[in-house]
Amino acid sequence: MNNRAILKALVLASIMATITLALLGGYTPQTSIDGVTWHHYSFQWIDLLLLILPIFVVPITFIIGYSTSLLLFRLNLFNIYTMSIVGSICGIMVISIVFYQFPPPAIVAFYYGVAGFVASTTTFFTYKYLTKNINI
Repeated sequence: MNNRAILKALVLASIMATITLALLGGYTPQTSIDGVTWHHYSFQWIDLLLLILPIFVVPITFIIGYSTSLLLFRLNLFNIYTMSIVGSICGIMVISIVFYQFPPPAIVAFYYGVAGFVASTTTFFTYKYLTKNINI
């Protein structure tokens, strides 16, 4: 395992996860008094989320991403399938632990699952690119 390459890959993954969460966070459903639900996308949240999310996303990405990558390397399971599944599950688990909600709301779990998937696949492909090991 190349530590320098995995750390560079995790930097890019934390940036991608932050942008993904900021984009997904702008999508909000609203329910009217008569029970009709409509969905709309607001670009006002993106500015706020891009400022606040790195405070939480970057340390969590490094703590979970580095230890998980190290474990998967030692078990010889560092491939795109295990990385994407583990990334999605870790994204959902992190949000339940951070917000103390078991289970987390479905839409929030979906957002963080997608962000975990994006971060883990970004980490995998960036690591493979940096080490020039293209075998997937």
